[in-house]
Amino acid sequence: MNSKYYKLKAIQLLKKPGVFKSALIGMGISLIMSVLMSFFQDATLMVQKAPYQILSIINIFIGPILGLSLNHFFLRAAQTEGAEHTYDIGYGFKYAGKAIWLSIISIFFIVLWSLLLVVPGIIAAIRYSQAVKFLTENPELTARQALNMSKEMMKDKKENFFKLNLSFLWWFLLILVGILVVIIIMAIFIAVFSFTSSIYMIVFSIIIKIGVYSVIVPYGTYIAAANTYFYLEHK
Repeated sequence: MNSKYYKLKAIQLLKKPGVFKSALIGMGISLIMSVLMSFFQDATLMVQKAPYQILSIINIFIGPILGLSLNHFFLRAAQTEGAEHTYDIGYGFKYAGKAIWLSIISIFFIVLWSLLLVVPGIIAAIRYSQAVKFLTENPELTARQALNMSKEMMKDKKENFFKLNLSFLWWFLLILVGILVVIIIMAIFIAVFSFTSSIYMIVFSIIIKIGVYSVIVPYGTYIAAANTYFYLEHK
């Protein structure tokens, strides 16, 4: 099946009662740590780097848990009809240990392959991309079993998966152009009115970040929904 099929299914899913709203909440929560880290990392905020380092460590543990909850939401919404669908943040915490361990060993194998060349690293990332979904649907699995199931599923489907996600590139480029336009306009505005003090630079940074993440969240839900159907069709 081509990319258009999965995109159409994704749109239909997001039109179900409560799905888009809950998906935005789930995706937003999953990205909240990245948002916080981006503020602490930003030199214009003139804050200590320690909070950023602490958040980075927390994100290693909390990210996979929230990811499991988000995958659970999309899979449940795609497979059930009728009642309004809601995001259950608590699901991932039920299997926190497995989610974290799966993330760690996935990253380990991907980095290991990346040491050879970039392409083997990308192939490895695609090979293990479905592991979290297998674990979400079958929490009794070990992390290694989930990885092996993903590897088996993706044996002859890596190209199709790559094409599906590559097809979203044009949307990403369009968003990127929009962001660059906003940055340029605000930079000109600051230059014209001589807003060079730190407070204006902080405001400028915050506005840009809010704009970026307000676009990334709905964009991410669209991609996640399409990838959910890719998994369901091929598992």
